[in-house]
Amino acid sequence: MSKKKVLQAVATIGAVTATGAIATTAHADTTPATSNAAVSQTPSADQQLSSLQASQAKAEQSLTDQNQAALNSQTATIEQQASEAANKENAAYSSAVASQSAANQKELANAAQHIVTPAQKAQQESAAKSAYDKSKADLDAQHSAKSNQIKTDYDAAVKKTTDEVKANQTTAEQQHTQEVQNATKAVSDAQIKVNNLTQLNQQKQTELTNAKSQLDQAKENSKNTDSFDNSTYDNASDPLIFLSSASW
Repeated sequence: MSKKKVLQAVATIGAVTATGAIATTAHADTTPATSNAAVSQTPSADQQLSSLQASQAKAEQSLTDQNQAALNSQTATIEQQASEAANKENAAYSSAVASQSAANQKELANAAQHIVTPAQKAQQESAAKSAYDKSKADLDAQHSAKSNQIKTDYDAAVKKTTDEVKANQTTAEQQHTQEVQNATKAVSDAQIKVNNLTQLNQQKQTELTNAKSQLDQAKENSKNTDSFDNSTYDNASDPLIFLSSASW
């Protein structure tokens, strides 16, 4: 019975080694070593997650800086174009007003040469002033319309640029967020696998320890049984002396 128990214990250790992939020698005096192969991967997974979060923050800040720089550059270009258009319009308006004033003065001087009576002079001056006022009003209206159009075009261009930058940033942020979520899930899945492997490893270590304990106990029982059998045999081998009545 003792030899059968020893064989059963050795077979149990062999089964644990085969199923748990824990390579060790089944000796009674061997202390099972705790495997840290799976556990050692846990800090690595945490470091990956921390690195991923740091990379996300850095990428988001870089994206924001790039978009802001692009917005500032495009806005500056639009402002320069609007300023040039406004300056050109103001120069054209000033030139037109100066030309109109010169023409009006010339008309007044020409009329003065043909004035006969004060009434004629007043009539000609009034007609010249009316023509000038009308021309000036037309110039003012045209100038105001062009200036308003320049401002409208500027506002529209700025809005379009801002909307495009925001749209690009939103799309990039969404894509980056999705990539981070995917990577985070991958790290989480890897962490779960590490935890499962750690738990399985601990279970196999426990089974191995129990099997070795059974082996130690079986060997101890076998040793005690063999000692008892030898003692019985030694006692049985002692010679027996029989005395007959004739020897008395």
